[in-house]
Amino acid sequence: MQTPRFKEVIESFDCGYCGRHVDGDGCTNHCPGCLTSMHVDRKNPGDRASDCHGLMLAVGWGMKNGKEYIIQKCVKCGHVHKNKISPEDSRDALVALASGQIEAYRENLLLQKKMQVSIQQNKKSR
Repeated sequence: MQTPRFKEVIESFDCGYCGRHVDGDGCTNHCPGCLTSMHVDRKNPGDRASDCHGLMLAVGWGMKNGKEYIIQKCVKCGHVHKNKISPEDSRDALVALASGQIEAYRENLLLQKKMQVSIQQNKKSR
């Protein structure tokens, strides 16, 4: 889907918020687990021209012409951007976002990750 305003960039990444590994497909722009991305584009999707690189947290949900999207806000500079919802996105995260519970959902993800790390460390020390 290359257009002058959209550049496909196939990049895999580890989420800057929850740490989940995400395999990119050229259109992947956020973590499907916690709906977080990184502020890397300045003007057009895929341009990778932003100097900010702050985390873009999901703060809202919307629909236009029958298509759902996530509203994200950069925690570093305040930039707001809309991202299309992906079929891979966690339904639980989307429900939490739509119901205003996304912060509690993200906190729960971090708690689960800490518990997993603690369990792994305990297994290694035995």
